[in-house]
Amino acid sequence: MRKGEVMIIVTVLVPEGLLAVIDELVRNEIYPNRSDVIRTAIRFFVKEEVKAQIAKVKSNCLERTLEELKETVRMLQNQKP
Repeated sequence: MRKGEVMIIVTVLVPEGLLAVIDELVRNEIYPNRSDVIRTAIRFFVKEEVKAQIAKVKSNCLERTLEELKETVRMLQNQKP
């Protein structure tokens, strides 16, 4: 969390088993509280999701570029010298 960052309360329903794991992380002093566990998990998820979306966009751009190059090659091959 950045200094001075505003925090908003969000209510989330969590399966009992998952909450037990979160509580175990707090009990073992890996995280100071449930909120920190959940914020860390959300940050990780968002980071990974953004990376996946960027990779998808790059892949789509490369596919489009490759198709455009193939079309250019076809056009050049069909031109009479």
